[in-house]
Amino acid sequence: MKNKLLIFIIFCLIAMPTVGIANKNAATTATVKKEKENKRVANLTKPKKIKLSISARILFASKTTQKNKKSTSRLKKSEKELTGYLDYNDYKLIKSGSKTVKLKKSFKIRFSQGGSVKITPQSYENGRIRAKVVWHVPGKSAWSTTLNFKKGKRSIISGPKDKNGGMYLMSLEIN
Repeated sequence: MKNKLLIFIIFCLIAMPTVGIANKNAATTATVKKEKENKRVANLTKPKKIKLSISARILFASKTTQKNKKSTSRLKKSEKELTGYLDYNDYKLIKSGSKTVKLKKSFKIRFSQGGSVKITPQSYENGRIRAKVVWHVPGKSAWSTTLNFKKGKRSIISGPKDKNGGMYLMSLEIN
């Protein structure tokens, strides 16, 4: 009987730490798996570092004395088509520029007499870009709006008017 009791005690002394180690290893393995899953989910929800190429052309539109004659020689074909919807005859290219920016970063174009326009892409989803456009024209308060653009399509955005009735326009394409 003593031998059986001694064997049982020895077995318990040997087996118990092993069971404890096995439980500890299982807990560690479960923790590691949970951490990996958390990292995977975090990577899925992390915003991607999207870069967008912005191409902008600042135009000034005015009404001329010559009836039914449009001055659009410096405009691109797509811009000429869009001017058909506006009641102006003379279109002058003031400034153009392009830049690649990340979401939430701005691209600013300065033009004559201290004016500027700033474009800030806010979001990009399903081929649509939401961007904030802020116009600063001397003698006028800042004009700001947020618009949706289709990626790769040129748009004409009207800006503020000047004191003589002309209007600033921006031809914008975001890719």
